[in-house]
Amino acid sequence: MENRKLDSNEIDPLRVLFIGNSQFAVWDIPRMVQELSASGRQLLCEGCLIGGSWLQTHLENSNTLNKLENGPWDMVVLQEHYRAPEGDGRAKFFAAASDFCGRISALSATPILYASPNIESEGIKGFAAIHSMNLELARKLNLVLAGAGAACLKVWKKRPDLDFHDKDRAHPNYKASYVGACVLYAALTGHSPIGLTSRCGKSMVSEDEAHLFQMAAWEEYQETNSIVQRRTPASDTD
Repeated sequence: MENRKLDSNEIDPLRVLFIGNSQFAVWDIPRMVQELSASGRQLLCEGCLIGGSWLQTHLENSNTLNKLENGPWDMVVLQEHYRAPEGDGRAKFFAAASDFCGRISALSATPILYASPNIESEGIKGFAAIHSMNLELARKLNLVLAGAGAACLKVWKKRPDLDFHDKDRAHPNYKASYVGACVLYAALTGHSPIGLTSRCGKSMVSEDEAHLFQMAAWEEYQETNSIVQRRTPASDTD
């Protein structure tokens, strides 16, 4: 299935700011999302990415705050540190993300949460922990959630042989980043990523992998955000 035709009011590109850390930066996910969107609902993406950072780090960083305030942005994607589900990290995430959401809304932009894949040593439980933490806040604040880790878990059910970790085993590899970019495209536009290009950013996936990843991303977006009930899933059918 290919993307549905764009409405006349969807021609102008959406401007998106990504705030996060190396989980975004290693494969330049903002660039991947922008290039994916070239054959669909166009997005112009920029990033404030600091390696090892938490959202609280960005709240204390004048460069991030200046870039946010000087937009203008249509949407802002927030990505927290993978250690956030541990100890008091959850409370820190809730406080910082809530602060950012208030600032973003005051600028007439829409905040989006991104639940990244986790490091290899945390296993499947680590992927689920990050997703659960983000889903809890999404439901509390009525936010759209892009669940990249949960989408990767859907892919693994069909292709358990696939590796989703980079060489350091602490970051998503290109394939996992492609899955994340597809979920982000859906979360940012409300459109299905099915039928978008298999080549974006620094590499590419096979056509068969692209279809599998896009299907999993679209399914995950619809499932998660029907729970949040902020946005009714688009009427696209597989």
